[in-house]
Amino acid sequence: MLKKTPYCQVMLPKTPHQAIQKSIKATLPQVILEKSFPEIYRIADVVYAPKKIIYEIQYSPISLKEVQKRNRDYAALGYTVIWILHDHHYNKKILSPAELYLRKNLSYYTSITPYGHGFFYDQLEFFRGNQRTYKGTPQIIKNLLPQNLSKLPRNFPKTLKEKAKKNSICLSGDLIDTLINTKDFKQVKELEKCFYPHRSFKAHFIKIFEYLLKKNAAPKDLSR
Repeated sequence: MLKKTPYCQVMLPKTPHQAIQKSIKATLPQVILEKSFPEIYRIADVVYAPKKIIYEIQYSPISLKEVQKRNRDYAALGYTVIWILHDHHYNKKILSPAELYLRKNLSYYTSITPYGHGFFYDQLEFFRGNQRTYKGTPQIIKNLLPQNLSKLPRNFPKTLKEKAKKNSICLSGDLIDTLINTKDFKQVKELEKCFYPHRSFKAHFIKIFEYLLKKNAAPKDLSR
């Protein structure tokens, strides 16, 4: 039988789940891995106790029902869940109900491999139904320490404002935090108009008026 040397043990790949846990712990040494919560019959992937945050790592498919149940269970103990979705399965053209729900709430992506290569990231994106119609460049997150969400400017992009209102925290350097600090909303707002077009009440009224004019101007059948 081949005996493993210390070098071989270091180089052996971990599972993606373990590699992500290790990466989070490298950023936040205080976290606890695989912490048991017997009162709700759950084991959390990563727990940051000082701010009562749980990082749930998701590599494989999951149902919306299970996502919501985990959030409720941990919330009952006063914890907020930040979901980390691996882009091996997630961040594709078509979204599952669970992923669509999570992207409108508190979640981020990761590309970390079993060898620990990769990063955590956020991104600007737009959806139509369960399809992702736009995907921006990755907004790399280097600091996973959660922080309280700053007050949003009145002219903050609408879609991101709706997402931010659902959460009281964010990660330093994520999309919302970056926009708050830079106050550069122009590109995001232009993309919103492109991917979420909407007619004003005035434009809608004009369309109706034009339709009625055409209807009244149509020749009548006098043969009856």
